[in-house]
Amino acid sequence: QPCSTPANDACSTALPVTAPGTFLLSTVAAKKDYATSCSVTNPSAARDIVLAITVPAGGARDVVLRAVTSAPVNEVAIAIQSACGDAGSERGCGHVGGVTDARAIARSVAGGSTVYAVVTTQTESAVDVTVEMPPGTPPPGNETCAAPEVIAKDPAGDDVFPPFTGRLIDARVDVPSACAA
Repeated sequence: QPCSTPANDACSTALPVTAPGTFLLSTVAAKKDYATSCSVTNPSAARDIVLAITVPAGGARDVVLRAVTSAPVNEVAIAIQSACGDAGSERGCGHVGGVTDARAIARSVAGGSTVYAVVTTQTESAVDVTVEMPPGTPPPGNETCAAPEVIAKDPAGDDVFPPFTGRLIDARVDVPSACAA
C-alpha cells in the first residue's frame, strides 16, 4: 500500500473548478500520466495533476491559468486541453525552462463547456494554481508571418521606428527570430 494517495492525479479524479480562485494543490505521490506539447525539462521524471474547469453558462470566457511551485528549483508547466489527456485537443500551453512559475490561456471557451488543465512539476511539491475567467477574447492577429503587424517608419523619413506596443501573451514560438521574405 502506498505511503500517500495522490489527489487529482488523473482525469477521473480531476479537481472540479466552477469559479475563479486560487487552489492550493500538490503533486506529492502523483505520477506523470499525460503528454503535452510543453513540459518540464525531464518529463519522464515529472509529476502531473489535473483540474476540470467548467466555464459558467453565458458568453464565452478566456480561461487563464497560473501555476507556482513552492520549491525554488522545481519547474512547472500548464497545458489546457478540450479533452482530458488528449494532447491533440490542446488549446494552450505554458512553460519556461528552469522557472517555478507558468501561465497558459485558452481563449473564448464557450459558456457551459469544460476544459482540463494538466499541471506538471519536475519534482513532487505544493503548487498554487490560480484560475481566472475574464470575458472571451480572440487570439492575437499577428501570430504568423502571413499576417504580421505593420509598423510604419517615422513620417520624417529618417529610418527611425517610433515606439510601439506588442502583445506576447500566449504567442506561440512557431517562427524563427525573423520572418522570411
